[in-house]
Amino acid sequence: MTHSGAFSFDKASEALARIKATKSAREFERVFLEVVSEIGYRFFVISGIPGNGESLADLLIVAHVPDAWRNIYFASNYIEIDPIARRCAVAPEPFFWMEVISQLERDSPEHALMRRAEEHGLINGVCFPVHGVNGLEAGVSLSGKAGTLNPSDMRNLHLFCLYAFNRLKSIARGSAISVPSLTKREREILLWSAFGKTNRQVADILFLSEETVATHMKNIIKKLSAQNKAEAIAVALRAGLIPG
Repeated sequence: MTHSGAFSFDKASEALARIKATKSAREFERVFLEVVSEIGYRFFVISGIPGNGESLADLLIVAHVPDAWRNIYFASNYIEIDPIARRCAVAPEPFFWMEVISQLERDSPEHALMRRAEEHGLINGVCFPVHGVNGLEAGVSLSGKAGTLNPSDMRNLHLFCLYAFNRLKSIARGSAISVPSLTKREREILLWSAFGKTNRQVADILFLSEETVATHMKNIIKKLSAQNKAEAIAVALRAGLIPG
Protein backbone atom coordinates (compact mmCIF):
# COMPACT_ATOMS: atom_id res chain seq x y z
CA MET A 1 0.00 0.00 0.00
CA THR A 2 1.40 3.39 -1.01
CA HIS A 3 0.31 6.60 0.70
CA SER A 4 0.18 9.39 -1.90
CA GLY A 5 1.09 12.94 -0.95
CA ALA A 6 2.17 12.03 2.58
CA PHE A 7 5.32 14.15 2.39
CA SER A 8 5.04 16.84 -0.28
CA PHE A 9 7.81 19.37 -0.83
CA ASP A 10 5.77 21.96 1.07
CA LYS A 11 5.56 19.58 4.04
CA ALA A 12 9.25 18.81 3.70
CA SER A 13 10.02 22.55 3.73
CA GLU A 14 7.99 22.96 6.92
CA ALA A 15 9.85 20.01 8.42
CA LEU A 16 13.20 21.56 7.47
CA ALA A 17 12.21 24.75 9.26
CA ARG A 18 11.26 22.77 12.36
CA ILE A 19 14.57 20.90 12.33
CA LYS A 20 16.46 24.14 11.70
CA ALA A 21 15.01 25.59 14.89
CA THR A 22 16.31 22.79 17.12
CA LYS A 23 19.10 23.81 19.49
CA SER A 24 20.12 20.55 21.16
CA ALA A 25 20.43 16.86 20.34
CA ARG A 26 17.52 16.09 22.66
CA GLU A 27 15.29 18.64 20.94
CA PHE A 28 16.45 17.38 17.54
CA GLU A 29 15.47 13.81 18.44
CA ARG A 30 12.02 14.94 19.57
CA VAL A 31 11.33 17.00 16.45
CA PHE A 32 12.77 14.40 14.07
CA LEU A 33 10.51 11.75 15.62
CA GLU A 34 7.50 14.06 15.33
CA VAL A 35 8.19 14.63 11.63
CA VAL A 36 8.68 10.98 10.67
CA SER A 37 5.76 9.91 12.87
CA GLU A 38 3.49 12.22 10.89
CA ILE A 39 4.16 10.11 7.80
CA GLY A 40 3.82 6.82 9.63
CA TYR A 41 7.31 5.86 10.80
CA ARG A 42 7.65 4.82 14.45
CA PHE A 43 11.39 4.22 14.72
CA PHE A 44 14.62 5.69 13.41
CA VAL A 45 18.39 5.33 13.67
CA ILE A 46 20.99 7.89 12.60
CA SER A 47 24.43 6.35 12.74
CA GLY A 48 27.86 6.15 11.20
CA ILE A 49 28.66 2.88 9.45
CA PRO A 50 31.36 0.92 11.32
CA GLY A 51 34.45 -0.18 9.45
CA ASN A 52 36.74 -3.03 10.41
CA GLY A 53 37.34 -3.03 14.15
CA GLU A 54 35.00 -0.12 14.85
CA SER A 55 32.19 -0.32 17.38
CA LEU A 56 28.65 0.73 16.54
CA ALA A 57 28.31 2.17 20.04
CA ASP A 58 31.01 4.71 19.16
CA LEU A 59 29.27 5.71 15.92
CA LEU A 60 25.61 5.69 16.96
CA ILE A 61 24.49 9.32 16.85
CA VAL A 62 20.84 9.19 17.81
CA ALA A 63 18.22 6.45 17.77
CA HIS A 64 14.61 5.82 18.71
CA VAL A 65 13.96 2.07 18.78
CA PRO A 66 12.45 -0.30 21.36
CA ASP A 67 14.81 -0.76 24.31
CA ALA A 68 14.44 -4.54 24.07
CA TRP A 69 15.62 -4.52 20.45
CA ARG A 70 18.50 -2.17 21.22
CA ASN A 71 19.68 -4.52 23.97
CA ILE A 72 19.39 -7.60 21.75
CA TYR A 73 21.17 -5.88 18.86
CA PHE A 74 24.18 -4.86 20.94
CA ALA A 75 24.33 -8.06 22.99
CA SER A 76 24.28 -10.17 19.82
CA ASN A 77 26.73 -7.85 18.02
CA TYR A 78 24.31 -7.84 15.10
CA ILE A 79 26.20 -5.04 13.38
CA GLU A 80 28.60 -7.73 12.14
CA ILE A 81 25.89 -9.32 9.99
CA ASP A 82 23.31 -6.54 9.60
CA PRO A 83 22.37 -6.65 5.89
CA ILE A 84 20.89 -3.13 5.98
CA ALA A 85 24.13 -1.64 7.33
CA ARG A 86 26.10 -3.57 4.71
CA ARG A 87 23.95 -2.26 1.87
CA CYS A 88 24.07 1.27 3.27
CA ALA A 89 27.88 1.16 3.24
CA VAL A 90 27.92 0.74 -0.55
CA ALA A 91 24.57 2.14 -1.73
CA PRO A 92 24.71 5.42 -3.66
CA GLU A 93 20.97 6.05 -3.28
CA PRO A 94 18.16 5.34 -0.77
CA PHE A 95 16.68 1.86 -0.66
CA PHE A 96 13.82 -0.01 0.98
CA TRP A 97 14.76 -2.74 3.43
CA MET A 98 12.58 -5.20 1.54
CA GLU A 99 14.90 -4.90 -1.47
CA VAL A 100 17.64 -6.37 0.72
CA ILE A 101 15.51 -8.87 2.64
CA SER A 102 14.13 -10.39 -0.57
CA GLN A 103 17.66 -11.38 -1.60
CA LEU A 104 18.58 -13.14 1.66
CA GLU A 105 18.67 -16.90 2.07
CA ARG A 106 15.75 -17.82 4.32
CA ASP A 107 17.92 -19.94 6.63
CA SER A 108 20.73 -17.36 6.86
CA PRO A 109 21.71 -15.50 10.07
CA GLU A 110 20.95 -12.24 8.26
CA HIS A 111 17.38 -13.32 7.52
CA ALA A 112 16.96 -14.42 11.14
CA LEU A 113 18.16 -10.99 12.28
CA MET A 114 15.56 -9.24 10.14
CA ARG A 115 12.80 -11.56 11.41
CA ARG A 116 13.73 -10.65 14.99
CA ALA A 117 13.65 -6.97 14.05
CA GLU A 118 10.14 -7.43 12.66
CA GLU A 119 9.06 -9.03 15.94
CA HIS A 120 9.95 -5.73 17.64
CA GLY A 121 8.01 -3.64 15.12
CA LEU A 122 10.86 -2.65 12.82
CA ILE A 123 9.09 -3.29 9.52
CA ASN A 124 8.83 -1.65 6.09
CA GLY A 125 12.10 0.17 6.63
CA VAL A 126 13.87 2.59 4.34
CA CYS A 127 17.51 3.66 4.49
CA PHE A 128 19.07 6.93 3.31
CA PRO A 129 22.88 6.84 2.92
CA VAL A 130 24.52 10.19 3.71
CA HIS A 131 27.55 10.95 1.55
CA GLY A 132 30.05 13.72 2.20
CA VAL A 133 33.18 14.91 0.43
CA ASN A 134 35.12 11.96 1.86
CA GLY A 135 32.52 9.35 0.99
CA LEU A 136 29.86 7.75 3.17
CA GLU A 137 29.34 9.60 6.45
CA ALA A 138 26.29 7.91 7.93
CA GLY A 139 22.97 6.24 7.36
CA VAL A 140 19.49 7.40 8.32
CA SER A 141 17.14 4.46 8.69
CA LEU A 142 13.37 4.66 9.32
CA SER A 143 11.01 1.78 10.07
CA GLY A 144 7.73 0.72 11.63
CA LYS A 145 5.50 2.11 8.88
CA ALA A 146 2.32 0.57 7.48
CA GLY A 147 2.72 0.87 3.72
CA THR A 148 5.42 2.43 1.55
CA LEU A 149 6.20 5.82 0.04
CA ASN A 150 5.53 6.96 -3.49
CA PRO A 151 8.58 8.21 -5.47
CA SER A 152 7.84 11.90 -4.85
CA ASP A 153 7.48 11.43 -1.09
CA MET A 154 10.62 9.28 -1.08
CA ARG A 155 12.57 12.06 -2.81
CA ASN A 156 11.36 14.70 -0.36
CA LEU A 157 12.08 12.47 2.64
CA HIS A 158 15.58 11.87 1.28
CA LEU A 159 16.16 15.63 1.14
CA PHE A 160 14.82 16.04 4.68
CA CYS A 161 17.05 13.27 6.07
CA LEU A 162 20.16 14.75 4.43
CA TYR A 163 19.35 18.18 5.84
CA ALA A 164 18.50 16.75 9.26
CA PHE A 165 21.81 14.90 9.49
CA ASN A 166 23.71 18.08 8.71
CA ARG A 167 21.62 20.00 11.23
CA LEU A 168 22.62 17.46 13.85
CA LYS A 169 26.28 18.00 12.94
CA SER A 170 25.78 21.75 13.18
CA ILE A 171 24.26 21.40 16.65
CA ALA A 172 27.35 19.46 17.68
CA ARG A 173 29.53 22.30 16.34
CA GLY A 174 27.34 24.92 18.00
CA SER A 175 26.51 26.67 14.71
CA ALA A 176 23.19 27.78 13.30
CA ILE A 177 21.45 27.31 9.97
CA SER A 178 19.38 29.95 8.20
CA VAL A 179 16.82 29.45 5.47
CA PRO A 180 17.91 31.10 2.19
CA SER A 181 15.81 33.91 0.74
CA LEU A 182 15.09 31.99 -2.43
CA THR A 183 12.02 30.64 -4.16
CA LYS A 184 10.82 27.19 -3.16
CA ARG A 185 12.23 25.64 -6.34
CA GLU A 186 15.55 27.48 -6.04
CA ARG A 187 15.86 26.33 -2.45
CA GLU A 188 15.18 22.74 -3.47
CA ILE A 189 17.74 22.84 -6.29
CA LEU A 190 20.38 24.50 -4.11
CA LEU A 191 19.97 21.88 -1.40
CA TRP A 192 20.39 19.00 -3.84
CA SER A 193 23.35 20.74 -5.49
CA ALA A 194 24.99 21.25 -2.12
CA PHE A 195 24.80 17.49 -1.61
CA GLY A 196 26.92 16.99 -4.71
CA LYS A 197 24.25 16.41 -7.34
CA THR A 198 24.94 17.64 -10.88
CA ASN A 199 22.37 19.64 -12.84
CA ARG A 200 21.48 16.47 -14.74
CA GLN A 201 21.03 14.49 -11.52
CA VAL A 202 18.94 17.26 -9.96
CA ALA A 203 16.83 17.36 -13.11
CA ASP A 204 16.25 13.60 -12.92
CA ILE A 205 15.38 13.77 -9.21
CA LEU A 206 12.92 16.65 -9.62
CA PHE A 207 11.52 15.55 -13.00
CA LEU A 208 12.68 18.76 -14.66
CA SER A 209 14.70 19.41 -17.78
CA GLU A 210 18.40 20.03 -17.36
CA GLU A 211 17.90 23.43 -18.98
CA THR A 212 15.31 24.40 -16.35
CA VAL A 213 17.66 23.42 -13.53
CA ALA A 214 20.48 25.39 -15.18
CA THR A 215 18.24 28.47 -15.40
CA HIS A 216 17.32 28.23 -11.73
CA MET A 217 20.98 27.80 -10.83
CA LYS A 218 21.90 30.92 -12.80
CA ASN A 219 19.33 32.85 -10.75
CA ILE A 220 20.73 31.41 -7.52
CA ILE A 221 24.27 32.36 -8.55
CA LYS A 222 23.13 35.89 -9.32
CA LYS A 223 21.28 36.28 -6.02
CA LEU A 224 24.35 35.12 -4.09
CA SER A 225 26.71 37.32 -6.15
CA ALA A 226 28.80 34.28 -7.05
CA GLN A 227 30.81 33.48 -10.17
CA ASN A 228 29.65 29.87 -10.57
CA LYS A 229 27.73 27.07 -8.88
CA ALA A 230 30.66 25.95 -6.73
CA GLU A 231 31.17 29.47 -5.43
CA ALA A 232 27.43 29.89 -4.84
CA ILE A 233 27.44 26.77 -2.67
CA ALA A 234 30.57 27.98 -0.86
CA VAL A 235 29.00 31.40 -0.25
CA ALA A 236 25.83 29.77 1.04
CA LEU A 237 27.82 27.49 3.35
CA ARG A 238 29.90 30.35 4.76
CA ALA A 239 26.78 32.45 5.29
CA GLY A 240 24.99 29.59 7.00
CA LEU A 241 22.31 29.53 4.32
CA ILE A 242 22.61 25.77 3.81
CA PRO A 243 23.90 23.03 6.12
CA GLY A 244 27.56 22.18 5.82
